[in-house]
Amino acid sequence: MADNYDTRLVIWAMDSDLSLARIIELMQLDYNIPIEYLGREVKEYDRTLQIEWHPASGNKFKIEKLIIGEQEISFISAIGKYEDMLGQARAIINGTLLPREYRVFNKTVDVLFFEQSGRVYCVLEVNPSQEGRIKSVLFGQGYKHRREEWGKLQSKDLPQYQLDSRFFYWLFSKRGQKINIKPNGTAPYSINLIDVHAVSQLSERQAHDNRSEGAGVLGSISALSGLGSNQSVYEGGFHFLLPDLQLLTRIASNCTCFLDSSRSIFTGEEDSSKSIMDDFPKTAIIIYTVLFPGLLARYHAEVQTGNWSASREEEQRKAWALQVIKELAEDNKISLVDLETILS
Repeated sequence: MADNYDTRLVIWAMDSDLSLARIIELMQLDYNIPIEYLGREVKEYDRTLQIEWHPASGNKFKIEKLIIGEQEISFISAIGKYEDMLGQARAIINGTLLPREYRVFNKTVDVLFFEQSGRVYCVLEVNPSQEGRIKSVLFGQGYKHRREEWGKLQSKDLPQYQLDSRFFYWLFSKRGQKINIKPNGTAPYSINLIDVHAVSQLSERQAHDNRSEGAGVLGSISALSGLGSNQSVYEGGFHFLLPDLQLLTRIASNCTCFLDSSRSIFTGEEDSSKSIMDDFPKTAIIIYTVLFPGLLARYHAEVQTGNWSASREEEQRKAWALQVIKELAEDNKISLVDLETILS
């Protein structure tokens, strides 16, 4: 079965002054936007875009708690509902305004707000083409309809959620291993890295973009040759097995996740084989409060202790390069004499 990354998760940081309680207040404000090219002769509903927040379940926003390992995470699960529209030239034909259903389109976004280390973050399941629109109409970041109550939203370069190329090299080296992490200093939590199934890398001059995909991609010549020549990695595909969760995902350097939701499932007794998107809050919390913080903490710990150093990375790259040489030699019937000739 081919990988099907049909779900995209991104993380944003809310203004540092916002709390979960304050966000509940903000979600209950009026966000409707008038359609500028329509006058009062048109019914209010027909000339207004409906923008509103709704609780993900029930009829009231609430702060909930979820315990993962030894962490208790406070969160709010919500749905943002918003509308897009046709421009004036397409919405009015020969002087006649099209019916609302032909010129206004309903859209929704699943959003999870959670609190971590005194800061509120939000995780969204969103298409990249809609991110700007959502920031503008639901989070008050628009130029025309700015809501100062939201403050400044940070949607990129979050220090806690940045993965550099060295991190990816370290994680690739863990393929087939169990990684014990302590997210935010809690009790050990075990992650099995079953396989690496995608590698995206750029050459040093950034003139060549190399993407390799498929099960056991670290056995492919194209992926290993790039890693062996120290190309910069900006994305990786991984098959993780966590307690009660199997996760097939592509991870970008800004911690954006592309999930294969058909094969990413809960494995615990209570919700065995349930798709991860059947419980979006739990999935988002595990990924962004356990998986990423835990892996980053383990990576930095190994760098500090010298278990992962420049020389150790060099040894790993050498092993990958030798594997490429071995496979090419076998495929092309290259002998040791041939190798000695070109190396001498």
